[in-house]
Amino acid sequence: MLSFKSFDEVIERANNHELGLASYICTSSMERAHRASELIETEEFQNVFKNPESGVLMDKYMIDWMKGKTKQEVFIEVSTQWLLPVSPINTIRDILEDEQFNHKNAFQEIDHPMVGLAKYARLPFSINNKKLNIKRAPLLGENSNE
Repeated sequence: MLSFKSFDEVIERANNHELGLASYICTSSMERAHRASELIETEEFQNVFKNPESGVLMDKYMIDWMKGKTKQEVFIEVSTQWLLPVSPINTIRDILEDEQFNHKNAFQEIDHPMVGLAKYARLPFSINNKKLNIKRAPLLGENSNE
């Protein structure tokens, strides 16, 4: 286990190691860090390029760690505590129900003749601090006589 005085020192050490940042552990749990450091010290995790099966085993450890956590909890811990550049992969439902998007009034409900009431993304800008309302796209042939 290596200690460090600055984030730049961590990056320098990682960049000078053949595994890069994959050889480092960032966690608020000393017990978890100790277990993980023991894994890295075992022969099967010394070089993931020489032993690709170790990736499957590491996936198992990560899946076990993620059990019981929401997608948002995993994202927050990994990005803020582990300082890894990650982002959740959201479904359309996740996006439509996102607290921030709804607070920003990013969607508009439009009555569609084929599917009923549906949410559409608003324009990403406003004019005079007012969100512009959008209209649904015309159905095939709907405006053919114009």
